[in-house]
Amino acid sequence: MKNPRRSPDPSSSLRVAYFTSMDLPSSKAHALQIMETCTALTHLGVEVHLVVSSLQGNPTELWKWYGVEPVPKALHIIPLAQKRKALPFLLSQKAKLAYTRSTRWARFLLSSRWLHGTPVVFETHRKSLYHRRDLETGQGKARNREVSRLEEIFQMADGVVCAHGTTWSSLKGRGVKSLLLWYGWTHQGLISRGPWWKVGYASFKEKESILEAVKLVPGLELHIFGSSEEEEMKLGDSKVVFHPLMPHRELMKNLASTGIMVSLDEGLKLADYLSLGGAIVAPELPSTQEILGKSALYFSFGSAPSLAEALKRIKESPHLFETLKKASVTRSEKYRWPHKALKLKEFLQDLVNQKATRVPLFPRASRGRL
Repeated sequence: MKNPRRSPDPSSSLRVAYFTSMDLPSSKAHALQIMETCTALTHLGVEVHLVVSSLQGNPTELWKWYGVEPVPKALHIIPLAQKRKALPFLLSQKAKLAYTRSTRWARFLLSSRWLHGTPVVFETHRKSLYHRRDLETGQGKARNREVSRLEEIFQMADGVVCAHGTTWSSLKGRGVKSLLLWYGWTHQGLISRGPWWKVGYASFKEKESILEAVKLVPGLELHIFGSSEEEEMKLGDSKVVFHPLMPHRELMKNLASTGIMVSLDEGLKLADYLSLGGAIVAPELPSTQEILGKSALYFSFGSAPSLAEALKRIKESPHLFETLKKASVTRSEKYRWPHKALKLKEFLQDLVNQKATRVPLFPRASRGRL
């Protein structure tokens, strides 16, 4: 006689409260990463409550903006501008784990852990290891107070999710329970079909460097995404087209019409470039090489002439162009969300099973002094 099928026990499912200080929708790249993280977890049966500062406009349009279809039923977006409301929320929703990439939220959640008893996970990335300057590029600066706060969070968090190996290696060596998990991408059925002379740059930051490089290579058509308005201009013997901010799915469609895709750092745009199978040109930094491996053509960081030389090499070699495109497609399989979300779920479930046992480090943080 067969055993009767039992209904799953709702109390046994993983329920995560993801705290962020952002407003939705947002043009920030990390907003897309947060939405994709939450969505991927719900596909694995995790119930996610995404806490945001405010929710603007129609929620249906929000899902379209980030290209999330179908809308996951297990993902709930909660506007919660005041931190004092977080504790009742955590207790009422019976969240089994609190997750954040915000240092302010992390400090608050850790300082009040003795009240809510929920394990706290902090997500960090390479830039979180800044002290006085970024050791890779020599740029960036963090105040000593910010560095001290990060160190305290690393010590007290029940777990840390790291986007780069440099961070993960450092924390692992110090005995911090951590997971190496770079940003993922969700398959949208798009692939780059653009010619070599059509160059895409999915950012409006530090555009001067790429403009200077394109000016040195005749015959290119550069498309820059993230401008305030649509605009075209001539740059020597090349053309530049500025595109305004647009929903992520629309951005991906436009990027797919380009052949070469340029990055000036190790940001989230690399996940988009890889997923589209573009011929990627990126700065020669440990963080970008960790992500891209041999799937990109590298140039010296901050050097417009070096970037121009890389673009010339692709222009003069159709074989190199096709080789880079194929390498991107192969490399992209490493970062697909279905695989990465499973690793994240297992990490979070393990922490929930262990439960939080440490004492709060910031006794005054919950009194509104942050």
